[in-house]
Amino acid sequence: MQAGIALDVTPTPLPVDVPAWIRLSGLDAGQEVTLRAEFQDGSANLWHSEAVFIADADGVVDLTRQAPSNGSYDHVDPMGLVWSASPAASQAGVLFFMTSLTPGPVRITASVTDRIVATVDVPRTLQRSDIESRAIDAPGVVGWLYRPSGSRRRPAVVVVGGSDGGLSPFIEHEAALFATHGYAALALAYFGYAELPPTLSEIPLEYFGNAIRWLQDQPGIDADRLAVVGYSRGGELALLLGATFPEIKAVVSYVGSGIVVSSLDGASSAWSLRGEPVPYWTYADAASLDAATITVERINGPVLLISGQRDLLWSSFALSELAMDRLAEREHAFAYEHLAYRDAGHAIASPYLPTTPETLALFGGTAAGSAAASADSWLHVLKMLADRLKP
Repeated sequence: MQAGIALDVTPTPLPVDVPAWIRLSGLDAGQEVTLRAEFQDGSANLWHSEAVFIADADGVVDLTRQAPSNGSYDHVDPMGLVWSASPAASQAGVLFFMTSLTPGPVRITASVTDRIVATVDVPRTLQRSDIESRAIDAPGVVGWLYRPSGSRRRPAVVVVGGSDGGLSPFIEHEAALFATHGYAALALAYFGYAELPPTLSEIPLEYFGNAIRWLQDQPGIDADRLAVVGYSRGGELALLLGATFPEIKAVVSYVGSGIVVSSLDGASSAWSLRGEPVPYWTYADAASLDAATITVERINGPVLLISGQRDLLWSSFALSELAMDRLAEREHAFAYEHLAYRDAGHAIASPYLPTTPETLALFGGTAAGSAAASADSWLHVLKMLADRLKP
């Protein structure tokens, strides 16, 4: 390695939702250097990225203030090397980055004229040793609870996913991440998993009420400080649960819907209440819209809606605007906000998860747009939950 060149990355270990400070020093002014990142996902798929930088007058490359001249991303972003990563050529068919509760390190190397001059392995953290986890032990309710250790009473977050319905690695990742921010977080499955119903069709809302009561009864849980966060169909569900159960004091709907949409086969409602299907909207029946509109004004707390204006999976921007309009018309007693991102698609979640071209083709948006939306919205989510649930 070239003498005098130093590659520094802080903080280390690096929490998965925290931007890194990556700085290379000891170069010549104007010298070209290529930075590469390489890491594995939870299924041992290898991901990599690279970007070319020009050292400044002091011989420094600082990713917090410099854009690459070429590479897998093209603007100033300290985490660009992470979210712009793609699967290795031998794994080109990989559709999603598989999250993990124990993420592996990111190896960053710096090369000058194809010669490695510096390298560093950056450990990343999610489920730290101070985070406890266990399965739900309530009959008929399936999920996994993550919470900081200790006897302190914690506010709680119920986390629900979308059309997969089960305990996907993504939902467990999101729940564990909320736990690192001081919440007891319940990753809750609701269909297509274990003994649950096989499909998203007339899932009883009472099931979620049972899960909420179980969570409130657990030691170390503050039963009066409860939120729900949902993604995609789970974003629709989060709004519906907030409108149904006053115990819920805050709602976050990622790329969700302010109206109830049909089951995946279009032949029934996705949800039921007191044995009856919840009215749902279909594209062919405009008259069903009013009955299917979620009464979001009943939510007993603030509402945060997050959408991508280039969503190809469904029109999360327009569907979220329906909820926003209703909150305004009914003069909702709490704060409400819609974060609509122009260049994002359906893949908005916690920050710094890579997005493949295949995912973008399915979900819409650009990689940079979806990455920026995830990073920005995450800060809003944490602030809203802290303002409402933390003393």
